[in-house]
Amino acid sequence: MAGAESRGGAVLRGGDPAGRPVGGRRTQRRAGQPGTQNLHSDHRGFRFGDRNLRKEGSPALKRKSTSYQHVQANLPSNVFWERVPALAAEQRRFFLYGEDTYHVSRAADGIVKALEPVYRESYYTWDVTIDELCAKLTTPTLFADKVAVILRNFEASKKKFRQQLDEFLRTFSFDHRLIILHEAPLLRDDLKDEALVGVSEQCFRVHFTAPTQRDITETFIPEHLNKPMEENARTLLWECTGGDLWLLAHELEKLEFYTRGRSTVTLHDVERCSSVVETRDLGQLLAHVERRDLARSMETLAVLFADGMTPVFIATVLHRHFRWAFTRQPYTPLTRFRVLKTLHDADYKLKTSGSSRYVLETAVARLCEVLGG
Repeated sequence: MAGAESRGGAVLRGGDPAGRPVGGRRTQRRAGQPGTQNLHSDHRGFRFGDRNLRKEGSPALKRKSTSYQHVQANLPSNVFWERVPALAAEQRRFFLYGEDTYHVSRAADGIVKALEPVYRESYYTWDVTIDELCAKLTTPTLFADKVAVILRNFEASKKKFRQQLDEFLRTFSFDHRLIILHEAPLLRDDLKDEALVGVSEQCFRVHFTAPTQRDITETFIPEHLNKPMEENARTLLWECTGGDLWLLAHELEKLEFYTRGRSTVTLHDVERCSSVVETRDLGQLLAHVERRDLARSMETLAVLFADGMTPVFIATVLHRHFRWAFTRQPYTPLTRFRVLKTLHDADYKLKTSGSSRYVLETAVARLCEVLGG
């Protein structure tokens, strides 16, 4: 990981703390004119969308060239995790992204933990305006504690917010820490978004790629379980969780609790204690519904009914799944409303009607229709 960040402050519409403008010439204040403003301590002189900011060669956009490192953090490698304390001290802006959302979040927590001796507060934001973000990051640190702002759900942020954030990062220097979580890979279409690319290029970027079966069975599971697990048991867990590290971590925590006093976790332990094994057909149902495959959805639903699974439980799992999916996938507001309305109507009818199987089959068919647009 060669090349450290060379940081330089940026001043807009005024002088630096010594009273000099960006061009380096001293200015004489006339009567009635406001004094120069250091944007390191106040953001109120910055107006997004100002035409002067967009002129090529404008002093507002002149800053020292900055080089940023790009780290490829794969699951089996401990290079990034070993350097977290040093990176937290050296870098001020982080852009954590990739398919492995578990380690994206873990990396943000690790950076915040490494900053605890100096940084007294941390803000985990889901929905924040650009003005609120500017106010937190540009507050003077002379008489106030330094803070770390973790910007979540960035992949679902609006284009205007990304443009404003890009413009803000190009203009401001701050002593606080900004950690942006983009819990998705940067696809080819994303690279056409100049604002998104601009934000990522102005930060220390870490890419967390999707873990493979070997990564999970040979690295992740042994690291999160304090005892050996049989190979076929590890494979079964990987198959039933679909590589979801969040779900897998919860299942390993349960296995650790239920197998106390045992030296090894066996396949029988996994089949007996793990809920994902019991509901593996439910996972297939969710996959078929998301792919809008009505025929396979009905076939899987019939298997679940034959196994004795109740319609109320299936409806609960569907509701829980889509509530989670809404925070991870770019559904339109209309689709979200229709999905929730379908699930709400099904829940009401299941509690008031005697034909529960028909109600659930109708709800699944409606979900396939809604997701199909």
